[in-house]
Amino acid sequence: MKNGSSDITVVLDRSGSMSSLSDEVIGAFNSFVDEQKQVAGTAVFSLIQFDDQYEVYLDAVELGKVGHLDRTTYVPRGLTALYDAVGTAIVATGKRLAAMDEAERPEKIVFLIQTDGAENASSRYDGRTIQAMIRHQRENYAWEFVFLGANIDAGSVAADLGIDQGRAMQYANNADGTRAAFASVSDNLARFRRGGKKDMSYEDQDRQAQRSAGV
Repeated sequence: MKNGSSDITVVLDRSGSMSSLSDEVIGAFNSFVDEQKQVAGTAVFSLIQFDDQYEVYLDAVELGKVGHLDRTTYVPRGLTALYDAVGTAIVATGKRLAAMDEAERPEKIVFLIQTDGAENASSRYDGRTIQAMIRHQRENYAWEFVFLGANIDAGSVAADLGIDQGRAMQYANNADGTRAAFASVSDNLARFRRGGKKDMSYEDQDRQAQRSAGV
């Protein structure tokens, strides 16, 4: 295991319902990336964007080389194939890590899953399969999964995915809620990577920020 190293994956909803807040998502995501670049240690970064299809936009790119999203690279459309996106990301990460020498594998593996709606378009994976996959990686390899959900019961959806309540947060589907949600994940991830936080559970202030935003 390579101490001080991280493998970060973001599974980002770009379904049609995200269009009203696309600029806020772009800005919040870009701030998240910029903040992670300031954290000491090495990291690779993957980005899966999904609607009724999924796109591996970034695949284990050195964090320092990750650029910003803009209106040409984040274009909301279509439905919500959440399960297919998550399943694809888990399988790809697992294969990549399995191919590495043990000494080179990252110390911390973190997935952020964000959506503003319920699953309605997957064809390759179902909820029960995703739940088993996430639980397997959490329990056997200590992967961290965090969930952000708007316009849904985030705790219930996360539980169906195999993510515990402490790592799931409902966020307000508006500009303030979107910015605060990504800022919360970024702050928690920075502290987790530095060793100042034992896991990726949300804090009371994260949920308070969402209440202030109107959740």
